[in-house]
Order: sequence, then structure tokens, then C-alpha cells
Amino acid sequence: MASATAALIGLLLIALPGAASAEPSEASARRLQLLMQQRGTPVTPAREAERQALLRGAEAALRAGDSEAALQQLDEAAALAHAADTELLMVQAQLQQGGYRRALAFASHTAGSHLQEPRALRLYAWLLALGEQAGPAQALLDEGLQRRPDDAALLALRGQLARLQPGAAAEPEAALALTRPGPLPGEAPSTAAALGSGLLLDQGRLALVPLTAAPQAGRLWVLNGLGRASPARPLQRFETSGLALLRLERPLPAPPLRRAPRDAFAGSPATLLQHPADPAGQAAWPALHSGFLGRVDGAGRQALGIAPPQGGRGGPVFDLAGRWIGITPDGATLLPLSRLEAELGALLRELPVDTAATMRLPDQRYEEALPLTVQVLAAD
Repeated sequence: MASATAALIGLLLIALPGAASAEPSEASARRLQLLMQQRGTPVTPAREAERQALLRGAEAALRAGDSEAALQQLDEAAALAHAADTELLMVQAQLQQGGYRRALAFASHTAGSHLQEPRALRLYAWLLALGEQAGPAQALLDEGLQRRPDDAALLALRGQLARLQPGAAAEPEAALALTRPGPLPGEAPSTAAALGSGLLLDQGRLALVPLTAAPQAGRLWVLNGLGRASPARPLQRFETSGLALLRLERPLPAPPLRRAPRDAFAGSPATLLQHPADPAGQAAWPALHSGFLGRVDGAGRQALGIAPPQGGRGGPVFDLAGRWIGITPDGATLLPLSRLEAELGALLRELPVDTAATMRLPDQRYEEALPLTVQVLAAD
């Protein structure tokens, strides 16, 4: 059974769209080589104590947003032993750097090399599912449950994968939501309410979010898809559109946001980035959802044509070239760029217009949108 799972992971990596682009970078390849060299090496109590200290330091660095420092300590830990906990933190560090495809390739190694570690399979399957690779994620989970049919983490993942499907019911229990893999933010509140998803603007200084994610009272936090967090406050509310602008106390790192030259017509394929509904209010990575846009009504609102899971609110929408084409305030309606111009003005007009229309694979679109897509939390 173990060899069958390892073979499945290899086949999935080859068959996935964009698998070639997901090959490890030179640094990742060196890490993989180092890890494999340590397979079977005896670990003395002293070496294990040193390794655990390095892991604690790496996790602290990740929570502080210092992925480079974390990777340095993780490389040292990897030189002491070939262990899943080291590699899982390496995946977190790569995600914090915005390397979703690199992290996905590394997670495939971890899941294949540590078949008795359910956390490795769970993280790999979850990352696949977030990038809209539900079939491969489910196949991995099914293999894992054949080996460990009573494993609580894998059983929880089965329900969580189902809740990423179009129109699926939201997670009903906070305890189950807490078992979902996610980033390691350092400054986000430990207890919070998840209010919705939005988009970074103005070089990470502002966030465009649903109106329901911008209460006038209370302490707000904005987290980008890399796990970086900043306190925020409402700056402007657009009651007619159902949107609001938040000003971040500290700008979050954000790549240039490319906009489409014109609104997308009805029937155009599009993708939505939205955080799953979370009764636990924990930091999360967004999920990719695809569909075909509908018609525009007399008020300039367009039918979204994408069926995200229930309970999620807001989220930016992109075309297949990864260009921004609008935002949804409610999960059913798209506010295209022409509809947003009255509210955003220069913020919208100053964005670079991408006329190339170079198609991106799903994993590329997800990776590019990850640092731009934000989650809004309200501190309890």
C-alpha cells in the first residue's frame, strides 16, 4: 500500500496542469538532496535536542514573517535528520515567500517520503484542493484512508475537501475548522471572527473588501495569502456597491496588480479567490474557484457565474490571463472594473493595463493572486 501511494503521488505530480513549472528551484533541489542524504541516519538524543531547538526557532521566524531566517534554520535541522516536521515547515516558508508551485512540488516529496505521517498527506492534498485540483487531492486522501482508516486528521480532511466544492455547505464546527492547514501568522489575533475576502490596492496600503467586512466598531486585521498581517481601519464605505476600503497600518508586500483593458463579456471564463468560511476565525489560504460569467444588468452588475462554497464573502475575480476584472461583494454578483471606477477613481485608473492576454495555468493564477488576496478578521 505504501508503494502504491508513493507511485500515485509521482503520477499526480506529472499529470497536474503546470507540473513542469512546479519543479523545485535550485535551492529547493539542494534541500531535497540534503534531506535524502539523511535518510536512515541514526539520531542521537543530543542531535534531536539540537534539531528541535532549530525547529522552534524556524517557527518563530515564520511567525515574524522572516522566511529566509526560517529556511536557514530548517536547512540546519535537515542536516541532522530526515524528518517530516522539518519539511512541513519548509513548505510553510516557501508559501510565505509566495512560491505556491514550489511549495506544492516540495509537499509532494514530503507526502511521498513520509507515508506514515498524516500531516504530510493532509498538507499536500489541501494545497492541491486550494488550487482547484480536487480530483488528485481526493485520490491522495482515499489512499491515505486505506492505510489509516481511523485517523482523525484524515477523516476531518475528507469533510473539508467536500466543503470546497461548488455550493457546498460551510464548515459548521469551529473545532473541525481548526484542523485545516493554514499559514503561521505572528500578529493576527488568537481569537477572531472571519469577515470575508478582499484585494490589496495602492501597493499594499489599502484593501477593497465587502461592506460586511468593514464594521465601524471593533479591531480589524488584514492578512494576505502569504500570512502577513496588519491592523486596519475603515477608510471609506460604498453603500450602493456593498464595498469598503480599509487602510492598513502597515503596508503588506504586494506585487503589481494587472488589470484587464475592458470588462469581460458574458460567457467569459473567470476565477474567484475566496477564503473558506471559518467559524474558528483562523488565518487561512484562499481557494480558487472557476466558472463562466453571466450577463450584466442595468445597474452595471454582472452575474458571477461561479459557485463558491456557502458562507464565504467577497473576493477578487481574475480572467484566465490572471488579470483583475472585478470583485464580488456577495459571492453571486461581480462588480466589473467599469462599475468600480466611480468608487475607486485614480486607484483604478493608475493600475497597469495588461493587453497581452497570456493565458496562465491554474497553479500560476493562484500563485500570482495569493499575495494580493486578503482575509479580514475581527478581533474578539
